Amino acid sequence: MKITKDAVLNWLADRHVGRGNGVSADQLVLEITGEPAGTNSLRLLRTRIEELRRDCVAVCGTPGTGYFYSENQADINETCEWLYQRAMTTLTQVSRMKKRPDPNLREQLALPEPVIQPEEGAGL
Repeated sequence: MKITKDAVLNWLADRHVGRGNGVSADQLVLEITGEPAGTNSLRLLRTRIEELRRDCVAVCGTPGTGYFYSENQADINETCEWLYQRAMTTLTQVSRMKKRPDPNLREQLALPEPVIQPEEGAGL
């Protein structure tokens, strides 16, 4: 099978629903194509996932969870937060290089404020 948007969506929706059922990119390529992942197939998979997300399909995942089809709003929020942090790292570098204030897009994107967990043993 080829790595198409439909193939990725159907595979995730049928076999990898919810955070606990995430799958690595390498494994997902193997499952869809039957062949070990290579540089080109991994790039194609990531492109298809980006396309699905742009089409408003809730393909979720972080480096810690792997890719999966969302089971609930918490899955979507976790992925959006990870994507936001990744984007903000890049935008902050750009703003600093241009000597501009850091961009703040959280409110415009209607993302909840992150919950900061206190460190263990830290006194309050």
